[in-house]
Amino acid sequence: MFNLRAKAKTKIRIKKEVFEKIIATLGSQIPEQGGYTISNIEGDKVTINDFIYDFSANTSAAAYSPDTAIMSPKIGKAIASDKYVTGIVHSHPDGCPYYSDADEEYAKRIIDAYYIPFFDVGVGQRRKGDSLDIRFFRVYPRKSHKKTEEVLYEVAEDYETELKPKVKSDHERVTSHKYDRIEQAIDMDVMKNKTIVAFGSGGAQLYYVDMARCGVSKYVVFDHDYYQDTNIANQYAEISNLGKGKVEVAKEKILDVNPSASIKAIQRRLDDSISDEEFVSLVGKGILKHPEDYLIAAFTDDFYAQARAAALAVKFGTPFISAQMYKNGDAAEVFFSYPGVTASCHRCATESRYQAYGHGFNNNVTSSCSTIFSTGRVNAICGQISLMLLQYGCERGRYGKILDRIADRNFIQINITPFDNVIKNDIFDDAFDKEFAFCDSTVWIPQEPNDNCPLCGGEGNLLKSKDRIKDTRRDLI
Repeated sequence: MFNLRAKAKTKIRIKKEVFEKIIATLGSQIPEQGGYTISNIEGDKVTINDFIYDFSANTSAAAYSPDTAIMSPKIGKAIASDKYVTGIVHSHPDGCPYYSDADEEYAKRIIDAYYIPFFDVGVGQRRKGDSLDIRFFRVYPRKSHKKTEEVLYEVAEDYETELKPKVKSDHERVTSHKYDRIEQAIDMDVMKNKTIVAFGSGGAQLYYVDMARCGVSKYVVFDHDYYQDTNIANQYAEISNLGKGKVEVAKEKILDVNPSASIKAIQRRLDDSISDEEFVSLVGKGILKHPEDYLIAAFTDDFYAQARAAALAVKFGTPFISAQMYKNGDAAEVFFSYPGVTASCHRCATESRYQAYGHGFNNNVTSSCSTIFSTGRVNAICGQISLMLLQYGCERGRYGKILDRIADRNFIQINITPFDNVIKNDIFDDAFDKEFAFCDSTVWIPQEPNDNCPLCGGEGNLLKSKDRIKDTRRDLI
């Protein structure tokens, strides 16, 4: 089955997105969680190109037992694709950084069952910040003269961004007319040069896929989370994707619509571990020369991530869009900005929220009672606004001049459901005749920059704010 001669201290290569997936899943859970590593093998080189998280495993404080009923079909599918199950990675309690006798025995049973020359056991130790230290140990057959030994690993330096060339060319051949019906609405030549840099990929997944339907070909998507069963009802999760990283699934679905797309799927949260310099290295240095070709999108439920994304947009001078769902999915807000066109920044529009968090406010609103239709409603309006931002100034298409008409109304509230709404102002009563309005009403609220805004300076021209922030990790609230 293998053409491999394992050597002590040889290095296992792990794709960067796979390594992040291991860290994000096992590092965020209590110990004794795990999953299987799927690898390609070329000669003596082992490359781990997938990690199947065992989300339904039977675990305790001191033991991890794989859910073979769920995992076996997934492993079988990987093997059918000429890949190999080469190991298992699981987390141990503090103070147990080595494999156990039970781990070694389990590995030997796998070797006996599949007639393979080794099986790698990865042992993870959680550390602060939902992270993980991992050590790999290579177990050999019972009759081998080799003893179990530690094996080093290295993480690939960059992300795999697109489909393999042959697969891509085959897909493009059968989808050559996919944009025919919208090419008069959207300047497709412009869209293929735009990049969406996004934070949050749960409820927003359909937004990314639909932007691919509109010709966007470049994405950098951040989200540390993975799909769980509770996501099926109000996010775009399917049972087959449970345990997968949300960015991983988004990447697969985008490529299924646009095989020419270049996508970095980064399974990390936007926190202080990502410096401004690393952000530039991840999204590309083009953001420094042509910020108008980048749209930063913030679709998380974490205020600090939203605020950081807004600060990055101000610092680098890019267009920006953010969305926030309110309690029960009854209402939502959308903010957008375009340097040189809109006057106010995200903080100007939501200053009271920044002040509240600055004084220790903790948000307790969850997605409880919010249906998929609330999610879809927000995605739809975010898509329309994104087309206005990405197509701004285009002579061809329908969207090039719309932004100028609403530049001073860049904060939007949507009354989505007919139930008691969390929006307690009179704006909707003022804007709509109650005889005709019921639900799904949208108001575009005029905004003015706040004097001496800590984020943009309140000068009324976001182009003047570009580069004034030295470190967005320190200038949030």
